[in-house]
Amino acid sequence: MVRWFQYHAPIRAKFTVLAIIYMALSAMSLGSTAAVAYGLLPGMTGIIIAAAALAMVAIVAVASRQLICGPYVSTVVRMEGLAAGDLTSAINYTSSRDCVGRMTKAMEVFRANGQALAAASATQREVVEALGQGLGRLADSDLTHRIDRPFTADYEALRVDFNRAMTAVSDAIVAVTAASNGINSGASDIRQASDDLSQRTEQQAASLEETAAAMDEITGTVRETAAGARRANTAVSEARTEAESSGEVVRRAVEAMGGIERSSSEIILARAVNGRETAAGARRANTAVSEARTEAESSGEVVRRAVEAMGGIERSSSEISEIISVIDGIAFQTNLLALNAGVEAARAGDAGRGFAVVASEVRALAQRSADAAKDVKTKILASTEQVDAGVSLVSETGKALQRIIARIGEVSTLVSTIASSAEHQATGLQQVNTAVSEMDGVTQQNAAMVEEATAAARSLAQDQDPRLDRAGRRRRVAGQRDRQGAATHHRPHRGGQHARLDDRLVRRASGDRAAAGEHRRLRDGRGDAAECRDGRGSDRRRAQPRG
Repeated sequence: MVRWFQYHAPIRAKFTVLAIIYMALSAMSLGSTAAVAYGLLPGMTGIIIAAAALAMVAIVAVASRQLICGPYVSTVVRMEGLAAGDLTSAINYTSSRDCVGRMTKAMEVFRANGQALAAASATQREVVEALGQGLGRLADSDLTHRIDRPFTADYEALRVDFNRAMTAVSDAIVAVTAASNGINSGASDIRQASDDLSQRTEQQAASLEETAAAMDEITGTVRETAAGARRANTAVSEARTEAESSGEVVRRAVEAMGGIERSSSEIILARAVNGRETAAGARRANTAVSEARTEAESSGEVVRRAVEAMGGIERSSSEISEIISVIDGIAFQTNLLALNAGVEAARAGDAGRGFAVVASEVRALAQRSADAAKDVKTKILASTEQVDAGVSLVSETGKALQRIIARIGEVSTLVSTIASSAEHQATGLQQVNTAVSEMDGVTQQNAAMVEEATAAARSLAQDQDPRLDRAGRRRRVAGQRDRQGAATHHRPHRGGQHARLDDRLVRRASGDRAAAGEHRRLRDGRGDAAECRDGRGSDRRRAQPRG
């Protein structure tokens, strides 16, 4: 009976039993008192029965307090500990079938839920720590880190996705690094080509400057040569005028002077003639005039000396005629060289614009030289006719020969000066030719360098385009996955790992709300528990029975 009362009877049944016992004891006490009053029992017996009834009431009160309040107080204290987070202490009275047993069974469920929640929190904490560590390694530029320890089934997909994301990021960084290295290499090649092109351009500018200086020097030399030739022409003209006054004896001398005049006129063309052939022709002319002077001075008699001098002058004239042909050829070659120089200057672009102007001037000068040579030939024919008209002036042969000898000396000096100037012109033209050759080589090297730079840029673009395309595809695939993940997150029906994870979160939230409600109920019932411990709350619990 006591075991049933303690472990099986509901709280209402317990209070009903206590009420019956109290009523029975009260009836027994009242009955004994009435029996004594009516004389049915002796007075002492009635007192003993009444005292026994009171003793039984006290015993039942103490026993009921121990059997009812003790389990309730112990259960309330354990419930408070459970609410405070104590999930390891034992929960008593779980085998009871009364209200206390029902509460302890509910507490077992609460503890199991709390333990599951703690385990889930621990698992989630481990997952967060692992992901945080991986993200920290990623922030430290360590792309080799992977989460090797498996997670629980709810979080395993997250670990796999993290490792896949790290692999994709590592591949993208490797591709970008390789592309950067390729770009750096291509940029270095292009920079080296640009430096070489700049150096060659500077060398070309220096060559153009040297060429301009050489052309200035040649121009000055040509001016001096032209002035000397004009003086020689004047001297020969004066000698011819004086020789024309001579007679038939000096006719050949006058013709020789005409040849000297032609030679002097042709020497004027040498201001535009450049090269070794011009210098050689001038030296031959100087030699011929020197020989004519020597022959004229060595003659004993005036006529003999005149005849010998005319023979020497005739030979010199024939040589000068050859020089005219050479000068015509040189003028043609100079014109052709100037044309080629203009073409190369046009290919050089802005850098050869000044040299193109110089080449144009040289070509014009060569054309004027050719025209002057034609004029000289015409004048030689006219001079020959004029010399024939002066044959009658032989009477003045002696004086004319003396003056001719003096003029020949002057012509020899002038021709020597012209020969020296022609040699300087040949040297200057050699320098110009060398500079033009260097400019041609530099231009070809620049063209080759530009082709190399273009090829390097094209190769750089071809090498990096596939890598950039792969990186772009990875970004597009990642964006599609993000959009699919967002769409899946907003779908009403989810399956797989995401559905299980969401259900887990829902159950966890429900457990949290239930625990919070139970905690509020326990907090509201702490006053009742204190009263139970103090033995002062039995009346209110009878008025508001639980269970």
